Amino acid sequence: MELKVVFLSYKCSRGAEILRQLKAKDISLEAIFIERPKLLERVRDVIGSMTYGEILQLVFRRLVSLFLPGKGDDWLTHDFYRSFSNRVYTVENFNGNQCETLLRSIGPDIILLGGSRIIRENIISIPKIGTLNAHMGLLPKYRGVYPIRWAIYNGDKIGVTVHFIDRGVDTGPILTQRTVNIEENDNIDSLVEKCERLSGELMAEVIVKMRQGQPINPIPQSKAEGKQYYKMSGKLRREADRKLRRLTNELKSNKRRDATGGKSG
Repeated sequence: MELKVVFLSYKCSRGAEILRQLKAKDISLEAIFIERPKLLERVRDVIGSMTYGEILQLVFRRLVSLFLPGKGDDWLTHDFYRSFSNRVYTVENFNGNQCETLLRSIGPDIILLGGSRIIRENIISIPKIGTLNAHMGLLPKYRGVYPIRWAIYNGDKIGVTVHFIDRGVDTGPILTQRTVNIEENDNIDSLVEKCERLSGELMAEVIVKMRQGQPINPIPQSKAEGKQYYKMSGKLRREADRKLRRLTNELKSNKRRDATGGKSG
């Protein structure tokens, strides 16, 4: 069964990883839509509660990507997206008239989100099957933003959920989800990378099942379950990072103890 698939994403590492995983499963895209960056809005969203150290690291990575081609983030370039689809559109707003008109002219079966703003009803209603999102948290428990850090802060498992979107925030029917193991050398950045990769893998798995005509059996969420999380303060982010370090240090200690047969010293 052929599917007409359209991809919506900011230029971001998560969207790029989903594209790579889709391509690895030979999933072709009818078109890719990129929202034109609004510098002040994106800066506010990205660094709103970052520490000074995190901001400096972010600036350094961006400078590397600008001045050392091939060493930075290839997904910042427009050519990267052209390698996944012959049609790449830049729009002002995913919910705007320009984007809506183009999408209706394409008539997609499925829209995939790879990092975007909250999508409104005028766009949600366009695809024949629905719009899919890969949320980097285990729904319904962790809706909203910073689900990885919030789960670490609360001492819970981390993972990814692929779900249909509806009018709510991360409240649509669940298609699949999987946890991510925290290992001894992990930090926040490596866990984000794992979840981004898993986002692409799960999204591709769902599309392959649809393409093969296999049942996907969406599971409705109870809106009474779970909680919507918001931005963390710098203090809570630092505490979550400390909890992660304690956990990884414990994993290292356990590994050393197992290697020595439980002997100390």
